[in-house]
Amino acid sequence: MSTHLVTARQNVAHVTSDDEAHLNAQIMGDGQYLLTENWTPSLLSASTVSLPVGDWMWNGHYMRITAQEQMSIGNGVQSGSTRDDLICFHYARDTRTGVENANIVIIRGQINRGVGVPPITTSLLNSPTESYMVFAVIHWSGLTPSVKSTAEVLPSLRNLNSRLDAAAQTTSTRLPYMDRNVTFYKIGKIVTVSQQVLTTSTGSNAHFTASSERVPDGYRPASQGVLLMSDNTGVSASMMVNSLGQIEVNGTINGSRYLQVFGSWITA
Repeated sequence: MSTHLVTARQNVAHVTSDDEAHLNAQIMGDGQYLLTENWTPSLLSASTVSLPVGDWMWNGHYMRITAQEQMSIGNGVQSGSTRDDLICFHYARDTRTGVENANIVIIRGQINRGVGVPPITTSLLNSPTESYMVFAVIHWSGLTPSVKSTAEVLPSLRNLNSRLDAAAQTTSTRLPYMDRNVTFYKIGKIVTVSQQVLTTSTGSNAHFTASSERVPDGYRPASQGVLLMSDNTGVSASMMVNSLGQIEVNGTINGSRYLQVFGSWITA
C-alpha cells in the first residue's frame, strides 16, 4: 500500500527509521544541520584533532558523537601551499540486510584548490547505499593546521523564541489629539499599535501639513499605513501615516473620549 498511517497501532511492527527521518525532514528541513550550539572541534597537536560530543540532523536522520573522538589528521603541505581536508560522516547501507551505519572519516583535499566536496553526497532520504556529510574542515597552511565546524546551526525552539523576544523593539510618541504617548511595537519589519488613550480636544480631517506629530524614523511605513480609531460612543476615525511619518486625520475625533487605537504596517 502507498498509504501509511505511521502514528497508529496496528499490532505489527510497522514504523521505520525512514518514517522518522521523513518526519524530521519535514519539520526541521531536509538539509544538514548542527543541533549543538557552540560545538567546536579543536587541535590536540599538529597531527591530532579532537571532536567533542555533538548532535546533527542529516537529511532527517539524527546523528550523534556520544563520546569525544580523537583522530589523526596526517601531515600538512609544503611551505607556501594550502590544503583543505574534509571531516565527514560516512553513511553506508547494506543492500542485503538493509542495516545502516555511519562513521567518521577524513577526506584529504587537493593542494591549493580550496574546500572540495565529498565523492558522494546523495540525500539519505533517497535511500542511497553510501553518502557523506561534511561537518568540519581542516585547513593546512604549510605544516600548520587549523580546524573549524562548517555545518549550519539549527537553533532549538527555545533559543528561537528567545531571539524573537530579543528582536522586539518599542518606541513611543504622541499622536494628534491624544493625552499620552502611544507605544509602537516592531518585530522585524512589522510595526503594530494597540492601545487605549483619552482624547484632549476635538478635531477632524487634518491634513499632513496640519499635524506637528510624527511617527519616529525606523517605525514609519514603507509606503502608507493606517491607524484605526473608535471612541467609547462608537464614533470612528482614522489616521493615515506616510513614509515620512507625517499624520493625516480622517473623520472626526471628539474631545474627552476614550479612544481605542489599532494599526499595523510594514516598514521600509
